[in-house]
Amino acid sequence: MTECTEVQLWNKVDTLSHEIGKTPFKIIPDNLNRIYVKLEGENPSGSIKDRLALHLIKKALEQGQLKPGQPLVEVSTGNSGIALSRIANEIGCKAEIILPETTGEEVLTKIRQYNGHIVLASIDKGIEHFFELARTKAQQGYYWPNQYNNPESIFAYTPLGMELVNDAHSLDYLIAAIGTGGTAMGVGKYLREHNPSIKIIAVEPEETENISGLRNTNVIHRGSKDLYHKDFPNQTIRVSIPQAQEGLEILDKEGIKSSLSPGAALYAALKISKQCAGMHFAIIAADGKRGNK
Repeated sequence: MTECTEVQLWNKVDTLSHEIGKTPFKIIPDNLNRIYVKLEGENPSGSIKDRLALHLIKKALEQGQLKPGQPLVEVSTGNSGIALSRIANEIGCKAEIILPETTGEEVLTKIRQYNGHIVLASIDKGIEHFFELARTKAQQGYYWPNQYNNPESIFAYTPLGMELVNDAHSLDYLIAAIGTGGTAMGVGKYLREHNPSIKIIAVEPEETENISGLRNTNVIHRGSKDLYHKDFPNQTIRVSIPQAQEGLEILDKEGIKSSLSPGAALYAALKISKQCAGMHFAIIAADGKRGNK
C-alpha cells in the first residue's frame, strides 16, 4: 500500500467506480410470477457493500472529510469491513475495522487480505461500545464513515435501484432482507419514485433466530438514530432459519452461491407468489456464499 497524490487518488476512484456495480441477475423458475435475483456477490470483494464503501469514501473525499493517505476506521459485522479495507488499500489509506469477537475466520482472512487492521470487541458491551471505539479513533485523526448513522449509506444504493429498473423494466415487488436497512431504504426509495405502486416487503428473522446479516427490528432498533424506518415497507415478513435454508437450497439448485439472507428473501417471495400471478419480483443476493449454511 502506497500513498497516492490527489490526482492518482481520483484516478483510482474512477477505476473502482467502473469495477463496482452493473452486476448480473438470474431468473428463478416460478409458474405464476417472474422472480429476478440480483447477484451482488459478483462485486469485487464479494458483496453489495462494495457499493456502500465506494460511495462513502467518494463522498468523504469530495467534501474534504477524508484526505489522501488519511487512515479510516469503521464498525462492521463483516461485508462492509471487507469492502472498506479493499477500497482503502487501493487508494493508499490504512483501514481499521472494529468487529464482534464472534466474527468468522473467513471474514477476518478477507480483511487481512486487503491489509485491513482488525479490532475485535465484545458484543456483551453493546453496539454503543463499538461506536465509542470508533469515535476515539476519529478523535485521533482517523476518518469514520459511520455507516450506521450516515444518510449517505442510503444514497449509496440508488444506482442499484436504477439497475433493477433497467434489468426488469417493470417491478411489482421488492423483497428486501433487513440488515442495516440501507439497501431496502435506498433501493426502495428509487423504485417507489419510478413506480409508486410497487410493494416493498421487508424480511427479518424471527425474534429467537440468528440469521447472519439480518436483524429483527423489534429486538434491535436504535429509534430515531436508526437509518431504517420500520414504517417504510408495505409489509414485514419474519422467517425462521429452516425457512431461509429452504430458500437457499433453491438458490443453490439455480447455481446462485449465496448466504442465508437471500435465502430468507426468496422464501418470502415464494410465499407471496402463491397469492398472485403475472407479477415481477426483485430479490437482492447481497453476497457470495458465507454465513450460516
